[in-house]
Amino acid sequence: MNTGTGKNLANGGLTTRAPTPTPTVFTAQPTRHSSQNICLTKDEIASQEKEVKDANNGAAYLEKTLLCLVGQPFTIEHLATILLHIMQIKSIPLPAIEAIRAVAFLLEHKAITQTANAVAAQLREDLSDQVAH
Repeated sequence: MNTGTGKNLANGGLTTRAPTPTPTVFTAQPTRHSSQNICLTKDEIASQEKEVKDANNGAAYLEKTLLCLVGQPFTIEHLATILLHIMQIKSIPLPAIEAIRAVAFLLEHKAITQTANAVAAQLREDLSDQVAH
């Protein structure tokens, strides 16, 4: 082979070489992560063609699917428990599970705080009445 001339003498003078690679251009495709940043408003969600559109439909759906204690009031504690039941559905992706867990624990914390504040307010009222007499 004659180097430097670009000719391959073994092939009758024709040079065989691989085509020059073209640079690969990567374009950003939408991913699940980037599409999660699009949040609909409450009104937009309610206007979707879904079974649950309001609190009444929501309560009926939760009772029908046995995700709640049928006939029990929807207290903050009960709603937090329902969320913990929902996150155990097998087809729910991990990010949704973590978000549901976060909301459930925040609801439970809110319920505890509200109860503690109500008890403290009642104690203050009772003690102030006793001190005044």
